[in-house]
Amino acid sequence: MNRPLLLLVCVLCVGAIAWAGRSAMSAQASVARMRDNMKTSTDDVADILSLRSQMAGVPSADESMDLTRKVTSALATAGLQASNLASLSPDAEQPVGSAKAQDGTPIFVRRGARIVVDGTTLPRLGRFLDAWRSANPTWIVSTIDLSASGRPDPAERQLPLRALITIEAVVRTVSFDGAKP
Repeated sequence: MNRPLLLLVCVLCVGAIAWAGRSAMSAQASVARMRDNMKTSTDDVADILSLRSQMAGVPSADESMDLTRKVTSALATAGLQASNLASLSPDAEQPVGSAKAQDGTPIFVRRGARIVVDGTTLPRLGRFLDAWRSANPTWIVSTIDLSASGRPDPAERQLPLRALITIEAVVRTVSFDGAKP
């Protein structure tokens, strides 16, 4: 074999190796990017699953309904009469956060209500609030406004009170599959 031909073969081999090496480096960089994308996607899936499990703890809109029954049940548990419930007035729903369902309705809403309990004493009111909290943990008492509602009963030696109690709960309006609950 002559020298120029050998030199040409060597140059071609080095060129092929360089071209293959450059392609291998490019492929290696591509694999590294794909691994990063896979890790990001895996982390995103874990976040979504975590958020869904947290969302399971938020009651649906249907579960928070029938406040009258819930309030009268808590009154009875506390030893108060239904006549002690002077009024129960729900507030308008307010959207919580910016998350919306496909139809544009907010996914989470805050519901509120005002409960007026009249002619009770402080210990009975405490029992009512304890019964309410035990039976309805998603409904949070946000404010209590107390005022005297008459003269003290000599038998109980306690001042009768009128309590304005504001309660609120955050509920979800859609289920996990996006349908209304």
